[in-house]
Amino acid sequence: MRTDLLFTSVCLAFLLASTAAGQASSTRFQLPDSVYGFSLADSAVLPGTQGTAYRYENRAGVRADVFVYAVPVERLSASDSMQMASEAETFVAGLAYGIERGHYDAYNVPVSKASSVETEKGTSVPVRVVVMVFRRGGDSFVSFMHLLLKDRLYVKVRLTLPASEWQTSMAPNFALELAKRLFD
Repeated sequence: MRTDLLFTSVCLAFLLASTAAGQASSTRFQLPDSVYGFSLADSAVLPGTQGTAYRYENRAGVRADVFVYAVPVERLSASDSMQMASEAETFVAGLAYGIERGHYDAYNVPVSKASSVETEKGTSVPVRVVVMVFRRGGDSFVSFMHLLLKDRLYVKVRLTLPASEWQTSMAPNFALELAKRLFD
């Protein structure tokens, strides 16, 4: 029950932090059933966005959420790097709503930058990375957001770990491995 509420909360937070989607191609392109030790566990349509949320889980119970939704029409004429930078800025600005809604008590964003991942074929895939550190009650967490562009669609990957685990966990690599699979 708690997992379903969290997934729903993440989907709703996504809606609040994202701009309205444009009329780009369908968001139902095929994601892999498993990536980097994570298996596809659930999916949900994001109402009003023409988007879809996908939940992946690994054996340790770590969850990664993937949101696929259209790039807004007004951004389509911009370069890919500007499309991703604009969406990352919107995401970071929307994090304040998490405090208002009681999802966390405080947060900071130590990383918001452009990066890339190289596929096995040697193609460099641009990725926008945002790292948020937040506190809820007496616990601290590190949340990763990786943003990609594919076929006029945003692919946003979210993964959160307890702060005590993030430096030793390989789970944040899920997003990079998914990018490799999507662009190979």
